[in-house]
Amino acid sequence: MSKYDPLRRFLRRRGTKDVLLTFNEIERIIGGFLPKAAEAPGWWSNTQSPERNRIQSAAWLDAGYHAEPCKERERIRFRQNIDPK
Repeated sequence: MSKYDPLRRFLRRRGTKDVLLTFNEIERIIGGFLPKAAEAPGWWSNTQSPERNRIQSAAWLDAGYHAEPCKERERIRFRQNIDPK
């Protein structure tokens, strides 16, 4: 089980197009602190890479979202992926 599984479950339950969360809200959801690296936009990259240990992105990607760091510090917008069928 990943530290970020609670975030995956939270996003799946929300099911809305956009979810805006602060770092504090994310930390409450995951039950722990985000790493210092989360302050860099690159940490919120929407790629899964086991060799680069990006377990955090698996949480929102598996839930059907992409992460978008906001200009306001310590806020992340999760946007639901739209299937272009």
